Amino acid sequence: MAEVVSNVRNLLVMLGSPAARKAYGVGLIAATLYYLRRFMGYLKWRKEIMLTYPGPAVHLVMGNLMDLVEAGGFNEQFFENLHGSYGDFARFFLSPVHLNLSTTNPEQVVELYRKTRSRPLETYLFLQYLGEENLLFQHGALAKQMRLRYGKMISNVEQLDKLNQATYRMFGELFSKWKAQQDDIDLHADVGPYIYKVMLKVLFNADKGEIQDRIYELHKHLIKYTDKFMFVPHPFKALVPGWSEYDAAQKEWRRLCYSLIEDRAAEIRADPKKWENDESALTMIVTSKNPDGTPFFTKGRAISTVCGFLNGAYDTTHSTIYWLFFNLARFPDVQSKVKADIRKVIGSRTEASIEEARQMDYLDAFIRESMRFTATVPVNQRVNYEEDITIGGHTVPKGTNVNIPMSIVFRDKRFFGNDSHVFRPSRFLPEDPISDTAKRAWTAFGGHSRMCVGFTFALVELKGVLISALQQFNVELCDPAATDEKQIEAGVNQPLVHNKFRFTPASMAMEQRANNLDWWTPPREKRKAF
Repeated sequence: MAEVVSNVRNLLVMLGSPAARKAYGVGLIAATLYYLRRFMGYLKWRKEIMLTYPGPAVHLVMGNLMDLVEAGGFNEQFFENLHGSYGDFARFFLSPVHLNLSTTNPEQVVELYRKTRSRPLETYLFLQYLGEENLLFQHGALAKQMRLRYGKMISNVEQLDKLNQATYRMFGELFSKWKAQQDDIDLHADVGPYIYKVMLKVLFNADKGEIQDRIYELHKHLIKYTDKFMFVPHPFKALVPGWSEYDAAQKEWRRLCYSLIEDRAAEIRADPKKWENDESALTMIVTSKNPDGTPFFTKGRAISTVCGFLNGAYDTTHSTIYWLFFNLARFPDVQSKVKADIRKVIGSRTEASIEEARQMDYLDAFIRESMRFTATVPVNQRVNYEEDITIGGHTVPKGTNVNIPMSIVFRDKRFFGNDSHVFRPSRFLPEDPISDTAKRAWTAFGGHSRMCVGFTFALVELKGVLISALQQFNVELCDPAATDEKQIEAGVNQPLVHNKFRFTPASMAMEQRANNLDWWTPPREKRKAF
């Protein structure tokens, strides 16, 4: 404090002379003119942007934040309002200078994926708990190196076979519980821990008991509350209720993730031969080297990689599995066709090889349709930091974020048919006239060089869960009037309400139908005709 007072006194002494006051006045005028020129340049730039791209009026200070507030946040409703008024390519401002563009044209989306290789700052805002060094937030040569390592680790045949086996084994435990319970099943709550078990076993080759359970609980807390602090500047986060708990959870989660890495490093030092052929993520992190022999994964990058694998293999998979079963229950005729497709390939068995699962065309079409009808990630984002690009004839300035509202993209009648509002998996079958167009426009896992690195991994797990469940159960909603209301958590569409499910063992359902034939038995006088 004394130093501040001293500096003020010195300034007053300096300004005591006429020459000093004159110099100060000239400097103040020069600074004012400089910033006035910058402001006039900003107004000119903003006018050009508003004339170039269609979009709503922009507040001089707030940008379009009030439009976001009116829609209830950065959600599907906001983008429906935007594109409903301004067409399939529009702009908005998250601040007076933060230009965002948005497209709902599937052809432009495919072109965008081809020309952009990075995610913008906004993605980090709601996934801060992954850490700045996570793959999602990298671009250029480093991102390419990381993707190559990840892809080699999770997409090789041996790893996928392990995943397939682990999915049937671990979800088999859950399905045994459901056989005993049958009714009032909270599917969303029940499947979460089993997704985590599969992930830790296959991706990490680890079983850490209580630590594993604690990591899972912390992860759920971070996912649930991250949106609350997304747009709050860091100096003010402490003023928001719940921040101290969230910050503590984030630090503990990352610390426990690092403990998994340290444990694996110790295991490799103790018995190198045991781990020399291990392809799991922890072993990759510990053993990967740069060309000069130094570790490829710094401590921060290693922790963020573990966090990223946990989040990528859990959060979106959790949401997708819930909506798959919700749509099976909501459309029983579709469920019957999926079951028939499975039985056609594996008979009455409850497990299928990866190759057998690939032969199930209708199962694949159902998964695509469910992810189209209920987009797991409602809004995707891409940016090119290196150069200006052109998307559908529109120039996108370097560094400008382009949003992709997937739920609107996937309802485009030009690409998914005039019945795009209807749940119809057959639109993805080869014999359907719209099939080729629909498949090209289906970008649920992204596209081109930045396609989700784990999409093959995810499909193996999703198919395994569905095959095992549908060979054993008939799936229904306890409340036939249940709705598909959603809430966005950490950028993912989760159910607003955990609708309860009924899983009736298939053999029991057949027996019930056999014992209740009156609903289709013809009147006595007409039976001779049969």
